[in-house]
Amino acid sequence: MRSGGKEKIYWHGPSLGTDFGAAASRTMFLIYGLNEPADPYLYRQFTGADGSAYFVSGVGITFLKGGKVIMAPIRSGVGLRFGANLGYIRFTPRPTWNPF
Repeated sequence: MRSGGKEKIYWHGPSLGTDFGAAASRTMFLIYGLNEPADPYLYRQFTGADGSAYFVSGVGITFLKGGKVIMAPIRSGVGLRFGANLGYIRFTPRPTWNPF
């Protein structure tokens, strides 16, 4: 966090849509409206829509809203990909194998 706070946070969630191609990517999250890493507003469901299209390399961003907090996952990747999805992301303080 900008204030120097640090905490591991895990995310998971299903999506429904179509994707064509193959890609490898990395994700960074920008989080707006959150004061502390342990803020209860973080551990909730964030809904949104995602679309991506790139050839060789590309960058994509999605905006997700849950309460007063806005998430902006930024992805950079390589490959050939075209797709659109609807879904949600849920954040938890511990890892889980359940995608829902």
